Amino acid sequence: MPPPSSAGTCRPSISARWTPRAFTAFSIPALLTALLFWWSVLPGASLRGRHGAAILSLFSTMVYTGGLGALLTLGRTLWYPAYGAASPLWGLTPLEDQQLAGLIMWVPGGVTYLLATLWLVAEWLRVSEARVVSRERARAASAALLIVVLLTGCDRSGGLVGPPLDGIGARAYVAGVLTNTPPNLTRWIQSPREIDPLTAMPDLNVSPTDARDIAAFLYTLR
Repeated sequence: MPPPSSAGTCRPSISARWTPRAFTAFSIPALLTALLFWWSVLPGASLRGRHGAAILSLFSTMVYTGGLGALLTLGRTLWYPAYGAASPLWGLTPLEDQQLAGLIMWVPGGVTYLLATLWLVAEWLRVSEARVVSRERARAASAALLIVVLLTGCDRSGGLVGPPLDGIGARAYVAGVLTNTPPNLTRWIQSPREIDPLTAMPDLNVSPTDARDIAAFLYTLR
C-alpha cells in the first residue's frame, strides 16, 4: 500500500501566501499611518504650539525603533523561522537579510528621527524667541504711549486735560485721591480707572514691571 500523500497537509510557501494583493493591502495602511505621524509632529499648521509633545513623540519613536533595529542587527537566529525556507535575495541568507533590515532600521532610521527632533527643537526655540520679542515690543510700546499720555495729557475736542507732570515727584497726591508714594503711583499707572472711574487717563494694560519703571522715571520730575 503506498504511503499517504502529504500534499493535502503541507503548509503553503511564503510566496504563495504573501500575494501582491495581500502585500498592497498591508502596505497602504502602514504608509498612511506613517504619513499621519509625520504630519502630526513636523512644524506647520497641525502642530499649533505642541512642540514639546511632538519632540517627545519623535524621541520615543527613535528609541524603540532603534532598539528593535539593533536587536535585529545583532541577532544570531531568525525571528521568523518560516522565512528560512524562502528563496535567497541578492545572494543573502535569510539571517543576513534580517540583519540588513535591522541595520537600515537602526542607523538611517535613527538618524532621520534625530534630525527631525533637532529641527523641531530649533523651531520651538525660534517660535519661543519670537513670542518673547513680540511681548517685549508690545510692553515697550505701551510704556512709551503711557509716558506720552502722562506728559502731554489726553487730547479731547476741548483741548488738553490733565495737569502737567513737572514736579510730580514732589506733589502730595496722585490724581488728587492717592497719597503720592511709589506703590500708589504704580497702582495709578496700571489701573487709573479702577481708582477713579471718571478719569480721562486710559487703561493701557501696563505690566507691573513697566509700571514700576515708569513711576521711577516720573519721580525724577521734581
